[in-house]
Amino acid sequence: MPLQDAILRGSRDYPSRPALLFEDRTWSYEDLNAITDRIATNLLAAGLQPGDRVGLLFANGPGIVFSYYACFKAGLIAVPLNIRMKGPELAYVLNHSGCRMLLGQADLYRALEPVRADIPALERCYIEEGEPTILGDQPFEALQQEAQNGPELPAVGDDEIAVIIYTSGTTARPKGVMHPHEVLHGFCESNVAHIREKIVVINAAVPSLAHIGSLGGIMLTTYHAGGTMLVFSQFDPKALLEGIQKHRVTGFWLLPVMYAALLQVPDIASYDLSSLRLCLSAGDSLPTPIRERFRALCGREIVEFCGMTEIPYCCNPLDEGNRPGSIGKPVPGVRIRLVDDQGAEVPRGEVGEILAQSKIMMRGYWRDPEATAQTMQGGWIHTGDLAWEDADGYYWFAGRKKDIILRGGSNIAPAEVEEALCTHPAVFAAGVVGAPDPIWGQAVWAFVALRPNAHTDEAELKEHLQGRLADYKLPETIRILPALPIGLTGKIHRQTLREWAAQAK
Repeated sequence: MPLQDAILRGSRDYPSRPALLFEDRTWSYEDLNAITDRIATNLLAAGLQPGDRVGLLFANGPGIVFSYYACFKAGLIAVPLNIRMKGPELAYVLNHSGCRMLLGQADLYRALEPVRADIPALERCYIEEGEPTILGDQPFEALQQEAQNGPELPAVGDDEIAVIIYTSGTTARPKGVMHPHEVLHGFCESNVAHIREKIVVINAAVPSLAHIGSLGGIMLTTYHAGGTMLVFSQFDPKALLEGIQKHRVTGFWLLPVMYAALLQVPDIASYDLSSLRLCLSAGDSLPTPIRERFRALCGREIVEFCGMTEIPYCCNPLDEGNRPGSIGKPVPGVRIRLVDDQGAEVPRGEVGEILAQSKIMMRGYWRDPEATAQTMQGGWIHTGDLAWEDADGYYWFAGRKKDIILRGGSNIAPAEVEEALCTHPAVFAAGVVGAPDPIWGQAVWAFVALRPNAHTDEAELKEHLQGRLADYKLPETIRILPALPIGLTGKIHRQTLREWAAQAK
């Protein structure tokens, strides 16, 4: 079933039911269907063809919801963009995906303006809540007007690509994960099968809807189940508590760091949170003290799930089988194997790399057959995550095989930070690692060696990185060394750097 069918069904079967809540406004299923029809028609009238890519540069709000479903209806491929990216990072994703148009917010679009000339395929931008500044761009609101003699919307096949989500991998450049309609529809079906009697009525979308967890687990699943989505433009702990109480929210997912912030609200116990049925956590390991405090204050157990943009693979049972600290069991429809470095399955109780296989896994990486073949060996997704299985079939996370730093639920490729550091004229070499951090999970530590007779300091290097990297990728600490440790193969010895960073912490 194409993803837009959930909205079409809602407009037919329960047209007046609230579909979207944002600040003080409400859109019914009938409203959402009509608005996305107009945007989809206008995008095709502007010259786009089914299969073309459209960049989405929005914070959470009605704009990104409208844009997703308009793309689905028009047979276009949505490319959601991380709003924390800087201009050069945005330009790379738009160029690599070949986006012909971009829909976005005026305040976020400003980061793109300086590099707009470097994106030749980008023909036009539709800007929300602001006057376009570049010739040919138009207000996003113009897409919501009734189209005059617009083309008919095409029939969209289940196997057509719906979204390309860019995620940092083991290289400095992000990879575009392709998901067709049938995969994301299957993801919704799997979610509903897993939730069973705890099916949500009103979901809160807090983490970015450009993230697969919010896109698939919140927006698509909510509308698939005929529910209502309450959207927050940013994470504000007090506003979230007020929203849960006011709208009787039944479910959401948060990063562990968000749960920690929520528990810091002084009067959290005074809020009525009795409507909550399902509180999910993902993106990093959830510390036991946070889980216990949340249960004591809110009367609800936090349920952990685990996966990646390429495939969701584990979630704790939602009943009494929830096992705190574990990443749970395979989600419905997903098979898991644990293998050693030679690809042989490890015995139960031993640590191995998680390989996952399902009908709800990615189609591959956009324009990157080599990375696709490497990740999807033999039809299995090689996650790079390590785990062990206990006697009851629960999986326990045991670290990351790759060097990716996971800070507050966001993946950071060390090579990308190293590359940015090495653009400073004084830097000869750089090594970046993660160090344990009680709040963010991991902190970014950088070590640099300088060129002969060159001089710089930590403050200058941090200033140099501003504008070159998204804020969440910026190192908390930069140490200048006479030389970086080198391993037997001639590469920077990251384990030594990790030990130094851990000792310093």
